[in-house]
Amino acid sequence: MKKIILFALLAGGSLLASAQPKGYFGGFGFFEPGFTSINLSPINSLLSANGYTTLGGNYLTSGGSGMGMINNLLIGGSGGSMAYESFGRNNTNGRFTAGYGMFQLGYAFHTNKKSFLYPMIGFGALTTNMQLEDNNTATSLNAALANPNQVVHVNSNNSLLDISLNFAYRILGGGDENGSGGTMIGLSVGGFVSPTNASFKMNERTMTVTPDFRPSGFYVRLKIGGGGYGRSN
Repeated sequence: MKKIILFALLAGGSLLASAQPKGYFGGFGFFEPGFTSINLSPINSLLSANGYTTLGGNYLTSGGSGMGMINNLLIGGSGGSMAYESFGRNNTNGRFTAGYGMFQLGYAFHTNKKSFLYPMIGFGALTTNMQLEDNNTATSLNAALANPNQVVHVNSNNSLLDISLNFAYRILGGGDENGSGGTMIGLSVGGFVSPTNASFKMNERTMTVTPDFRPSGFYVRLKIGGGGYGRSN
């Protein structure tokens, strides 16, 4: 099913591109620091029930994106990670992190010699990680091998649907209405949702009794990078 959907998207994109012989062609890459807010209610309910402090769900992020432009059609991807957050209870410390990766399709509007606006839709995955460590963890390797149940790693994986509106503006370089290139800055504002429940593993073993975790949220990212584009002949 996933292969059929991907084929349909690519085929549709190819038809859209071929229908616009006077569009722009080019490529871009951006470093994207930002902020993400994510709903972690099912995780927090589980933590609270077991005596842990809960997670805030608001994180600074660091990542990047890259894309190619074919007759104004944009094809690319993005990925990044969220800053860690600490949690815990008596004699146990916890650390939460998350990361994402997306395949993206979009279209560039209002393209001119300095800027363009482009919506994007993305399909990908979100991974979360929780590490729990007993404060009495041994510093002796021999003791740790003799009693290995001192650190627990829990991770989850979700499919993700992402929709964003993006703007890029050239601050260095040159060009005209027929083509432009150089250093660019911009902004990305978007939201995401998981259509499926997460799969959980603990210490790489699949867990069968898990919460219904379908994370959703929104983000704002600064875009710093550049690229170039020009009209087809």
